[in-house]
Amino acid sequence: MSYVAIPTGTEPTPAHLGSGYDSDLSSPEHLRHKSFTFPRKPVASSTTTIKERSVSPATTGDYSMPPGWPAHPQILGRRGPLVVWLPLRLWDLVLAIAPLAFLVLAVLALYLDFEPISQYGDTVVEATRLGPTVFPIVFAAIASRFFRNLARWKAEQRQGIGLAALEQILGSQSFAGTFERAVFLRTNLLMAIVTLMVWAMSPIGGQSSSRLLFTDNRVDTNPMTLFYPNITKVESWLSSGSGLDDVEAILSTIYSASLLTSPGMKGALTDMWDRPKVPKWNLHAHYQTDNDGWREIDKQALLDGIDDYSSLVGLKMEGFTLDEDVTYKTTVQSSYIDFNCSLLADALEKDDAEKFIPARRLNVSSLYFKGISSLERQAPLTGVFEVPGNVSYFDWKEASGTDPLTFLMALRAETDGTLGISYFDCTAAPVVVETELSCGPNPSVICSPEKQRRLHADKPAGLVWPDNMFTTSMFNTVKAWQRASIVVDHHIASATELYLAGETVLFRDTRLLTWDDVDMDVFSRRMTTAYNTIWQSSLDPFNATTASLRLSADGQNTRRDDQSSSGVALPFDALNQTLMGDPFRAIIPAESTVSKTTEVYRANHKWIGILIAATAILEIIAIASAVFEFITLAPDVLGYASSMVRDNVFVPQPQTGSALHGTERSKLLKDLRVQIADVWPDKDVGYVAFSTVGRGSKWMPLSRQRVYR
Repeated sequence: MSYVAIPTGTEPTPAHLGSGYDSDLSSPEHLRHKSFTFPRKPVASSTTTIKERSVSPATTGDYSMPPGWPAHPQILGRRGPLVVWLPLRLWDLVLAIAPLAFLVLAVLALYLDFEPISQYGDTVVEATRLGPTVFPIVFAAIASRFFRNLARWKAEQRQGIGLAALEQILGSQSFAGTFERAVFLRTNLLMAIVTLMVWAMSPIGGQSSSRLLFTDNRVDTNPMTLFYPNITKVESWLSSGSGLDDVEAILSTIYSASLLTSPGMKGALTDMWDRPKVPKWNLHAHYQTDNDGWREIDKQALLDGIDDYSSLVGLKMEGFTLDEDVTYKTTVQSSYIDFNCSLLADALEKDDAEKFIPARRLNVSSLYFKGISSLERQAPLTGVFEVPGNVSYFDWKEASGTDPLTFLMALRAETDGTLGISYFDCTAAPVVVETELSCGPNPSVICSPEKQRRLHADKPAGLVWPDNMFTTSMFNTVKAWQRASIVVDHHIASATELYLAGETVLFRDTRLLTWDDVDMDVFSRRMTTAYNTIWQSSLDPFNATTASLRLSADGQNTRRDDQSSSGVALPFDALNQTLMGDPFRAIIPAESTVSKTTEVYRANHKWIGILIAATAILEIIAIASAVFEFITLAPDVLGYASSMVRDNVFVPQPQTGSALHGTERSKLLKDLRVQIADVWPDKDVGYVAFSTVGRGSKWMPLSRQRVYR
């Protein structure tokens, strides 16, 4: 395409260059004209140029110079008065400093890593939530100004810049504009990729700033000491007849309350007073254990009633601190008697029963109805421990290689509508287990078993038998069990009988049972649980209702060990002192760990790194933008609408003011109305130009029915 001067006879004349303007072309006091060229098809004829008179500072024909328009030449690099260019310098300074706020935010996030939740930290978190909004705004302000200053600086250089490259840079005022120029220009792929990558930092930086912090739980673990009763050493209240009389009522209450609870409560990990129950180690099961003999406790099997507890009464744990959100791990030792029973005879009549088992061996008279006036209640069961071999109990305790004791047991049964007797033979093997408990957190201190292993499994039964369980206490335990197993009616099964038979509803109108169809495995498991419930209740019956772990953690009846750095509350109360003399005689320590869970802030280092990288890029282009603005002399005219009227033959304006930048020119020409119009209205082919709003027939709007050169 060639460029030729507008022929004077055929090309349109701008409105402000009318006849009045042409009459002064030869005036000697005016400067010489300049030529205006438009794209034309190649022509062979000579052309002439339109002469334009030098515009005076005041007027040009009908055009008046706007107020404030510079009347004299200006020095480049100064944007007019101080009030004009100083704000621009300050704005560059603000834009250069603004990215530092995001670096400070990243540093604060790193500082808050693992710090507890606080009001200060929540303020920082709230600040990070503003990132997706604030960061793109700051980025757009800096990046758009950077690309405009870069384009102006490149255009000022001696070698200049390609028009397509200039268009690509000027169009990079936003991500959408950058993408649009890259798609439609397709002239500089590398520049398009670089500018797109720069703009991609805007959403990445914004999103990363909102992901700097999250909350998590920090667990601080320290050693401490808990306390629990040594149930193999503490003296039972059943070790004497007077003790039995003293605790008969409370033992009956504890036993009945534990037995008559719902199946869900029986399967619960703690008893009614929140004491942890110890799972039963099944001597006939094959557990999968680790190298140290530990097996994992199947809690769900306990809750569902598939597995059993050694007792329905749990261990009383003490020594918990008063702090909230604290958990404990401790290991306790306990023992119980495991019974493995078989049915010897079922539903024998009275005469046959006495012949089968002589009264001198086991007296079953307590199982028979005594009459309304009798002071002695009818019992549903009775039994006696028998020492194997022709030795005494104490000889059996000291001997090695002895067999377990035998518990000969008798229960009521139904025979032809009358009372009968069923006999059971149960081996009584002592079992010592070590159970790992997990307790807490406060204020709902609940302990649950996690792991368990059996101790002294290779030792003879006599050597493992509990020291506090001897002949008198064993005899009184059976007697206490009889009295606790209340018989409602002489022909109605008691709760204990129904429990041993495997029933779940224990207090109902059910006639006496026959035992030949009862699963002996279920009978043995429940026999173990029921007997040990009575025995374990007898060790500290008067503290049963004060044994709640919540009371232990919150109660005031404790003294604090001043020598203990962990500040544990020792189990030293008036009840222990009164009933057991030395309070530490039956209380043993358990080395434990206390873990305090604290909600803390966590710094997301990956997103912090991304934010720092995006902010670094933003800071670099902010500084570069300020540098380009400072070193560039050319006025800021690129990308402004006012630049369309510069050097435009169709827009009247003075010859001065070429040093004005875009916003200054727009401000001074604020009343100038412009349009895109057809400046060849009289020709068959139109010409589109940016001009002032036309007058008369020399201008016409654009039309879809015309073609344009």
